Amino acid sequence: YDELKQDQQRQDLSTIVAYYGVKWTAPDVYNLKHNVGKTVPINDFLSTSQSTDIAKSFARVGGPIEPGDETVMLEIHIDTTTLSTPLADVAEYSDIRDEEELLFEFGASFVIDSVNYDTSDGTWWIKLSVVSEDVLMDNVQTLLKKCRETEMSLLLGELLLKMGLHSGCRKYLETLFDLYGNEHENVANIEELIAETYEQEEKYDQAILYQMKAFDLYASSHRWQDAARVLIRTASCYYDKKNKVITRQYTEKA
Repeated sequence: YDELKQDQQRQDLSTIVAYYGVKWTAPDVYNLKHNVGKTVPINDFLSTSQSTDIAKSFARVGGPIEPGDETVMLEIHIDTTTLSTPLADVAEYSDIRDEEELLFEFGASFVIDSVNYDTSDGTWWIKLSVVSEDVLMDNVQTLLKKCRETEMSLLLGELLLKMGLHSGCRKYLETLFDLYGNEHENVANIEELIAETYEQEEKYDQAILYQMKAFDLYASSHRWQDAARVLIRTASCYYDKKNKVITRQYTEKA
């Protein structure tokens, strides 16, 4: 990464743009569309290219596509002056140097800037920005300011979920129902988190049950963006259950 940064400085360039072409399911795309402005991490190494043509070839832009899939191009903007995420220019080590490969390290985070559909070639263009160290610190400070004591309880549930302790997470979250009473916003969050534990365990019927509870609570509170997010997750569950008809119905409803 240091060599890459120094090279950009020599060329008087502070921004690099990398591309990643892929086929995603419709629920995955709409999930990002409903979360523009938010930060998303990746749970693996991400191999990108500085060439749009190379990335498009991997996504097979303009080519045949399976029902339920979408052609996606990620356009990733990297500010090398504030970058906190390690990445490497591995072009010289690649079997095909013309790919101009940039490799992001496991755990890199990106801000979703925009999600747009190009009707000319049927491709979703998703613009991302690599999270800078300053943004990360701002996010932490903002999170801490927002957290009341009860919200910290929800954060503990999210932490258990991220650790993969699904059963323990559910048991903990169920103890919060009495704490929140009928406060719809928080109860809906609990239902949604419980649904996510089941979804990660691939227990889709249980996940859908709790997603519907969360949806009803969000809808009754007129929190339509949250309600739409839950519907996208429900669509994803039905997609994994190989039910593409209902997947499409929930995606359109969202």
